[in-house]
Amino acid sequence: MPMCVLPPKRFASKVWRQPAWPTKLLCVKSFNRPSDHRPWRWWNSTALQGDTLVMVTATNEFVTGPIAQAFGMDVLLAAQLVRDADGNFTGEIDGVPTLREGKVTRVNQWLAAQGLSLSEVHATFYSDSMNDLPLLENVDVPVVTNGGPALKQIAQERGWRILDLFETS
Repeated sequence: MPMCVLPPKRFASKVWRQPAWPTKLLCVKSFNRPSDHRPWRWWNSTALQGDTLVMVTATNEFVTGPIAQAFGMDVLLAAQLVRDADGNFTGEIDGVPTLREGKVTRVNQWLAAQGLSLSEVHATFYSDSMNDLPLLENVDVPVVTNGGPALKQIAQERGWRILDLFETS
């Protein structure tokens, strides 16, 4: 089945602005973390405490920044968008997009900046997306989290952990 893919290094095919709307403003007052919600209970009790937490996402940094902060991430590797001289987004991605193999590249770049490589660290990666298969295949502990049927099948075939946080039982 063919995939719909934007041209390389393009976050959007067209930048849309309505002049009456602010183009440089993003307001996030708070991000609620209900402590009784199953995923939050898991996150708060997980053995990840003490590890360096890195969020690697294909979504742009201005959307995922507040989410990474709410989860207590140490590092955010997200799509960096190019801005024009006025500070407006152009639709272009700056650098390597954090999508598919680009996630592996960005993680390797970040580790290299720390004087490390994937072979020198013990890395666990949680994902729900087939797009993340390249990174899942390159870490020590791949965990399919709320994955679709195809990704769950790959995880079962390869003996990877499957975690369903939204399972109702």
